Amino acid sequence: MSKGVKLYFMRHGETILNRYNRMQGWADALLTEEGRQGIAKTGEALRHIPFSAVYTSDLSRTVATAQIILANNVMTASDITIQQLPEFREEYFGSLEGLEAQPIWDDMAAYVSEHFDPSLMSDNELVRRQVDAFHAIDPEHDAEDFLTFWTRVEKGLIEVTQRHRETDQNILIVSHGMTIRNMLHELIPEFSLDTFLDNGSVSIVRYQDGHYHLDSFNQLDNFN
Repeated sequence: MSKGVKLYFMRHGETILNRYNRMQGWADALLTEEGRQGIAKTGEALRHIPFSAVYTSDLSRTVATAQIILANNVMTASDITIQQLPEFREEYFGSLEGLEAQPIWDDMAAYVSEHFDPSLMSDNELVRRQVDAFHAIDPEHDAEDFLTFWTRVEKGLIEVTQRHRETDQNILIVSHGMTIRNMLHELIPEFSLDTFLDNGSVSIVRYQDGHYHLDSFNQLDNFN
């Protein structure tokens, strides 16, 4: 079998804004104590996975998550550098940042239903239209639309994949719920997400022979 690369996409631990169900994109917030404890548990489950490189967004919640994972890992070089890529930031929600999340998600869903027919769209297309809807319902229209968002994220993905392809390495990428969700939808044509990603969860994607394959999704333990 030809060589490839295995990407461990991990969502950051619970933050203060997560706890209070607030919109959190580029707005940064500290991990809660429960969030740190949850990441430590996932780190224990990942402790025997040797990571050859570690990437995060440039937001502190992903960097702190990666630090906890590495502190628990016995197979990764102790002097490994956490490489921060702004391309892996969360979707930017503009003037919606920090507001109560549920009403905004309801408004987003209403916008999509009013302007599109979800029954005629693939799951991938629906996810794209949801990102566009956040842009539309932001009174300032500063929230990222899908093209802006995906152009940014795809740049980071291409950089990491090209750097490590055909190495058979394990690469840890600590990012954000919406960002990982959209990456999985764009990379895995058959992927269908019917749940939110858990804080601290890992979804493993293998890149081989020019194609991405989903090996596991939203996993918290029992890593091989």
